[in-house]
Amino acid sequence: AAGGLDRVVRVWNLDKAEDEPSTTIDTAGAIRCLAFAPGNAHLAFWAGEDFSAAPIEIVDCPMHSHRKKLSGHNHSVQGLAFHPKGDRLLSIGADDVLRVWDVETESELMRWKAAGRHSSGARLAFSPDGRYAISAGKHTVCVWNGCPK
Repeated sequence: AAGGLDRVVRVWNLDKAEDEPSTTIDTAGAIRCLAFAPGNAHLAFWAGEDFSAAPIEIVDCPMHSHRKKLSGHNHSVQGLAFHPKGDRLLSIGADDVLRVWDVETESELMRWKAAGRHSSGARLAFSPDGRYAISAGKHTVCVWNGCPK
């Protein structure tokens, strides 16, 4: 999947090896970040303008239907990562606040304030066992313990 300033998420079916995307999703703003859940069950993305409070959107794959919205960030979302089980989503906003979301209930489970400056170029990941969330920013890497199972 790819997205950009043209406000369209494009999804390709790699099994078909076609040049044109198999699906396009129109959004309300520029695509700033996106992530697939393990097994490609969901695609999460954030589309908005700098420092806006638009929700994170999640669509079911492969039909890209049933949009879920995760609202809570007060600024633009800079990074997304799915938990290894695919049922949790990690996000970081321009205010350097990380949030863990329950994908099914669309609710926030936890939040942390990142040390240092993370938002510009932030990278997020879960450990393979899903127990830790990792955030990396300019000159700072943080490991967060106690992620909900």
